[in-house]
Amino acid sequence: MVGVLELKTRSHARATHETVFLNIRKWLGLMLAQTGLGVPALFVVKFTDDIGWCRITDIDASRHRIAGCTRRVKSASDIEPVIEVPVALLKSLVETR
Repeated sequence: MVGVLELKTRSHARATHETVFLNIRKWLGLMLAQTGLGVPALFVVKFTDDIGWCRITDIDASRHRIAGCTRRVKSASDIEPVIEVPVALLKSLVETR
């Protein structure tokens, strides 16, 4: 194993919003996997026009709040604690090709 990641797919362009949500439970899982397995953990977001990424340790977990869908879509966990990750923090994979 060389790493672990959370991949999020957005249906809009990178510049549409200033932040993207990362569920705290997923952040905790990535931090645990990175520590326990000794491999880097990444947060990757696929936008319609770009793919951005950052190391999980670059994310400021203090930027959290309760958020999610305004109505129940799949389950009660559609509204939960999330970290707001600045899109500006994400390095572009498209630019580095």
